[in-house]
Amino acid sequence: MFKEINDVKEVCKTMISRSDKIKNLATELESLMDEVKSKTSQEEAANITLAIRKELTNLFILNSNIEDNFNTLKKIFDSLKELKSYHEED
Repeated sequence: MFKEINDVKEVCKTMISRSDKIKNLATELESLMDEVKSKTSQEEAANITLAIRKELTNLFILNSNIEDNFNTLKKIFDSLKELKSYHEED
């Protein structure tokens, strides 16, 4: 009966753990991009981004998916909170 609740809790734990790792890696990537920008010419920077074009495409897709995932998580939270409030009124 509580399996789904436990599954949701495990997903939340995983998301929290991954969120911390994503935040740390994104912070390091941002610093690395600043370093590349400050130490390379525009032509060299273009060559660098061309070399990792596929990865950059995936990064932009990931950014979009994070927003979608956040919105989905928020809807789930709001729905559960509303259901909980409804049951407390009974």
